[in-house]
Amino acid sequence: MKKAILFCLFLFIISLSHLSSSQEIKKETWVKLGYGRGIKFLMNDKKNLYAIHNSGYLYKGKIINNRIIWSKVIPARGIEFCVMGTKYIYAMNNGNMVYRLSIYDPMKKWKPIGYAYGVEKLLVYKDTLIGINSSGSIYRGSIISERLVWTKAGNGRSIDHLSVGSHYLYAIHSSGKLYRWNLETESISWKQVGNAHGINFFKTNDLFLCGISNSGFIYKGIIMGQRIIWKKIGSARGIRNITLNKDIIYALHSSEIIYKMKIMTGRDF
Repeated sequence: MKKAILFCLFLFIISLSHLSSSQEIKKETWVKLGYGRGIKFLMNDKKNLYAIHNSGYLYKGKIINNRIIWSKVIPARGIEFCVMGTKYIYAMNNGNMVYRLSIYDPMKKWKPIGYAYGVEKLLVYKDTLIGINSSGSIYRGSIISERLVWTKAGNGRSIDHLSVGSHYLYAIHSSGKLYRWNLETESISWKQVGNAHGINFFKTNDLFLCGISNSGFIYKGIIMGQRIIWKKIGSARGIRNITLNKDIIYALHSSEIIYKMKIMTGRDF
């Protein structure tokens, strides 16, 4: 009888230790991948990171065993900003010329496709560009016969921050309200889905939203039907840029260190 009781106690202790280890695995913490000295911002194509360097080159970062290895891809002098589409990287230079570069092109040449005069923010939905100009109008940019054609989609006045996923464009209004637009519809129809008071910048991949607050914390925005619920998941002091890939956040720190954080998806906090 004593042996049976001791054996049950032993099994109980083992189960507790397994529970403890599984909880530790689920902790959302930053993992250092390496340095990104001279990098302006990060993008990803679901396999690798990409970045524009101050030296005027586009770099690709391959992650092997939680270490990032950078390789030079192509000159990118004068490029102010880049966005990653499904098949192409789109870039805008300081003269508002828009270029695209095939991710799969072994020759790696930028191709000019048209201008984006007055555009202050540039995003991409699949391979359709979204631009917002200084007067707050939002345009869709389609590629027709290798040329960029802009059509007005609606109003985006008083929008402080924008992020696009595979289905929705999310926007934080200057009032702190969070809106989204179903990109399958041609014209903008904003629907409020929550609030985002104090969020300084954010990204989405339609699985969740990831926001950095003014106070230096990182929040996960869980998409629950027509509402977004925010949950604080850790510190983000010094983080100046992020990019999302499924359940992984990649971040560029002000110290020029690249970090990643794997987070739980779904509704379970």
